[in-house]
Amino acid sequence: MIFSKQIFTNSLKKVSATTLVGVCALFSTQMLISADLNASTIVPTSYNLSELHTAMNRQIPDGYIKTNYTVDLIEKSGKPSASELSLEDATEIMAQEIFRFSKEDLSNQTLTMIYSPVSTFRTFEKDKGYKDHESLASWNCRLKLSTYMINVSIDSSTGELLTIGMHYLSKSNVPYYEDEEFMSNDINPAITKAMDSADKNFKSNKAQNLGKAEKLISQAGYLSDPIKSIEYTGVGYEGNSDLVTYSFEITTTSDKQYHFTLYEGLTRFSGVTTPAHREHFNR
Repeated sequence: MIFSKQIFTNSLKKVSATTLVGVCALFSTQMLISADLNASTIVPTSYNLSELHTAMNRQIPDGYIKTNYTVDLIEKSGKPSASELSLEDATEIMAQEIFRFSKEDLSNQTLTMIYSPVSTFRTFEKDKGYKDHESLASWNCRLKLSTYMINVSIDSSTGELLTIGMHYLSKSNVPYYEDEEFMSNDINPAITKAMDSADKNFKSNKAQNLGKAEKLISQAGYLSDPIKSIEYTGVGYEGNSDLVTYSFEITTTSDKQYHFTLYEGLTRFSGVTTPAHREHFNR
């Protein structure tokens, strides 16, 4: 079981509607992929990097080498237009983003892909009531490994990263969004206690911990320009791994805003949400 919506201790009221929309959008994408795994097509990846779409003129992660991965396309209604990224281009961008995020070797791995056309969804805010939004088209990818799963979403036209995140699988290998225990509204008191303790420990040495997080984030290759400010916004808890996650809002010198979650130790990413995602889902 995983609490992926970031249950913040002592700071729940600080969570912005944008952050919640982003998390919910990623969550619904994962649900969508899970629901359609029986309708898929395996496609070859015998193409060269030099042949890819012009959107591939992007920063390739240090140390990345194209590997022999397999693409499992989930067949949905709607296909990308001629002006959007092809399946091959989108998958290769996803592979690079997975490597940037986890340094995972994709040799002989299967990347499950799905194209999501333009859609509308509704959000609710206490002050403003219901509001309809339009989300742009995207390519989404899932990589399931032995102990954890990585999910990636990119803009289908520009190839810009929208979100990337991971979660550990349960011992029964059931994704958290199919786990009845996860769907319960009850929170184990032990989890609340663990998050409270982690929050206090972080704040007891806040300046050093913020510096450690800032260093990791600034060197990861996600930011388009230097960090102007970093704000610690709270903790979450991943039940399958019994790990606490720490959340941060980053504002760059050009006022672009990113959301990062890091695992305990502040040496590994749990999730990344980019400014492109905020624009993608808040139209």
